[in-house]
Amino acid sequence: MKRIALIATIIVLTLIQALTGKAASRWIQTTSMGGTNIMGITSLELDEAWAVSGLLPGEIYSFNGSDWTVMTETGTQLQGIDAYFDDKIYAVGYSGTGRIFYYDGTSWELQSETAGSDYLFDIFTTGWNYSWAVGDNGIIYRNYGSGNWTIHTDTGDDTWYAIDGIDQDNFWVAGGLGDCKIMNWYGDPVYAWTVMTEVSLGGTNRLWDLAVVSPPNLWACGDDGIIMHYDGTAWSIFTDLGSASVYSITAYPQEEESVRAATGDGKIYHFNGTAWALETDLGAVPIRSLDSPIEYSTLAGAAGRFLKSVPVRRVFDYDGDGFSDIAIFRETSGLWAVRNLTRVYFGTDGDTPVPGDYDGDGITDIGIFRPSNSLWAIRGVTRAYFGTSTDQPIARDYNGDRQADIGIFRQSSGLWALRGITRFYFGTGGDTPVPVDINTDESGDGVADILIFRESTGLWALRGVSRVYYGRTGDIPACGYYHDPYGCSLAIFRPSTGLWAVMQHTRWYYGTSTDTPVPADYKKEDYRDTIGIFRPSSSLWSWPDEGGRVYFGGSGDIPVTR
Repeated sequence: MKRIALIATIIVLTLIQALTGKAASRWIQTTSMGGTNIMGITSLELDEAWAVSGLLPGEIYSFNGSDWTVMTETGTQLQGIDAYFDDKIYAVGYSGTGRIFYYDGTSWELQSETAGSDYLFDIFTTGWNYSWAVGDNGIIYRNYGSGNWTIHTDTGDDTWYAIDGIDQDNFWVAGGLGDCKIMNWYGDPVYAWTVMTEVSLGGTNRLWDLAVVSPPNLWACGDDGIIMHYDGTAWSIFTDLGSASVYSITAYPQEEESVRAATGDGKIYHFNGTAWALETDLGAVPIRSLDSPIEYSTLAGAAGRFLKSVPVRRVFDYDGDGFSDIAIFRETSGLWAVRNLTRVYFGTDGDTPVPGDYDGDGITDIGIFRPSNSLWAIRGVTRAYFGTSTDQPIARDYNGDRQADIGIFRQSSGLWALRGITRFYFGTGGDTPVPVDINTDESGDGVADILIFRESTGLWALRGVSRVYYGRTGDIPACGYYHDPYGCSLAIFRPSTGLWAVMQHTRWYYGTSTDTPVPADYKKEDYRDTIGIFRPSSSLWSWPDEGGRVYFGGSGDIPVTR
């Protein structure tokens, strides 16, 4: 029987909603390491992260955005790691006594062994050369940048499993065995520790981790599925995820919808600002560590598997890493060329490229629509006949199953026909279909909305939702994930002047009258698009951020990048 009692705190339980509903992100595996158990992850950017193993020989790993590799072996069962700069990283664990390792940008060294603690579980470091480490025997250690670790506080027989904070003046610790505590170190008006709450979880149940969104918005997690929340006034049990331990919880600073939690039975949950929902289930594998390097992505360690979340976006991602890839289709020969990835021949003269994720594996499939006989051919997936010779192919995910659906728009009548789903009329002759996930509700579900652009009047009409005028004759729709990756913004490219205008966002001048607008996440940093062009005459791909320029393809090639 689960026993939960809060001391001096009102219990408020919020049930999990929509456990099997759509999530804002999908999870992909980046690296698999055998014979390890990832206990801690820290990151500065999406391509700059470190992790530690709780099994001997005690590896420390680094991440370059694509792969995890071993940096060193410590001979220590490592439990936690934290970085403030790439040349100021600490890792903690135990091997007879508590051990603290330090990385100065060149190499790792054993900096201290703690005589007062047999185990160290977590560490927190700031930009002012201050660091703290926590473990058993109630001792909280500190280092003021000299490498000399001393006892900061001794709370008796407590075991502290987690520490996190804002800076050296405001941080928190959590832990306990059965009877658990959360304490705050705060420097206003004087530096002092305050016990914020005590919670009895019963037996040997523990509080395992802390996450700070902002000073009045804190989270903690523990055994028996418990997730606690501090709203600026009091701590409460916010939700109960079941019997499994919740080992890790993370948040990107100031973003309350970035909070994620991971369990001992392989589940990762996401908080959407109101309720917790299941985001992925890896099966019977404990997930002991999470960290969020950016607002829109989280890294995870599940036994020996490293994973990351990527926003659910409808981009052309030919290798499954969550980012767009530069690619072309050469109609004359049926060549598909994806830069730095592959070259294949599929299709023939007269075919229209229709790439998309038709099997739901997170990787864009190569596909063509042949107007002469209405053939849809998806390489390695399927073949179907759908539409007529004058129809415009519009393959997108229309029903939320994360698979591209075969569909056509018939401009002569405004017919939208989505194979196996529905048929309806929306639009008229001269309209351009723009089936993208518009940022109207920030749902981030990746489901294409029914949208048309009427060049003659600048009308954008979103079926069943809204109508707005933006643009004029001669403009080309150029919607993209400019603002955030959870939905596209309305945008136009004006070839006559090179104007890019993103509604309620910004305006640029970039490109010429012969360029093709190709917005994409060329920087591969935060899943947000930047404007970009493909110049068929010279095969130039160009985007303004960081002066990006690449030559890829040949004259007359069709860009298949989004």
